[in-house]
Amino acid sequence: MVINKTPGGKSLRIRLVGTTSNRDAFGARVELKIGTLKSVRQVVGGGSYASANDLIIHFGIPESGVFPANVQVRWPSGKSENWSVSETDREWILVEGQSTK
Repeated sequence: MVINKTPGGKSLRIRLVGTTSNRDAFGARVELKIGTLKSVRQVVGGGSYASANDLIIHFGIPESGVFPANVQVRWPSGKSENWSVSETDREWILVEGQSTK
């Protein structure tokens, strides 16, 4: 019998809301920094005919992840903003023009 084992860890979900940029933030670039670790994702639209990608950005966080973490968003409008994220296993909603830093 084969058992699917996944190593421990946490997750971080980020939903972007554009105000100057398009509302769904298509094209936004999200960079997560936790200590020396860095991960980058981009919000993309449809994948193929009659399909769509999830607009929520997902990051896997290792057990050794130290918080707070820094999230930098480069919006399609060209604006760049930073947020401090202090919790995992929840969804953060980041609105363009309302950064915490």
